[in-house]
Amino acid sequence: MDTVFKLIVKEEGLFSFSLIANEVDYFYNQLGLNWAYFEHFTPTQIAKHIHCLIAAKKVAEIGALGENVKLSMLKKESALYLCTTPSQEEVRAEVENHINSASTNEAI
Repeated sequence: MDTVFKLIVKEEGLFSFSLIANEVDYFYNQLGLNWAYFEHFTPTQIAKHIHCLIAAKKVAEIGALGENVKLSMLKKESALYLCTTPSQEEVRAEVENHINSASTNEAI
């Protein structure tokens, strides 16, 4: 957790220490992610995920979107989706499309 905090602070310097500390704490201790997530991704990758989540929250705040936040990080062979409840159905459809697309590409 400390490593992830330091990586986010070092990476951009756009957000305050207290905001980053609160978001890292929330991500690790309150979001409810399965611990397999933390074993699968490196601290650098987790730092990027949290940084993107902070940025998405700020965009939602600026755009008066409230808690309607959606974050997706896509690669051909993998994807990470994070969302708030209002975006859940939309993200579920995107995940299904990504899986179907990956399955179709593997069959070719």
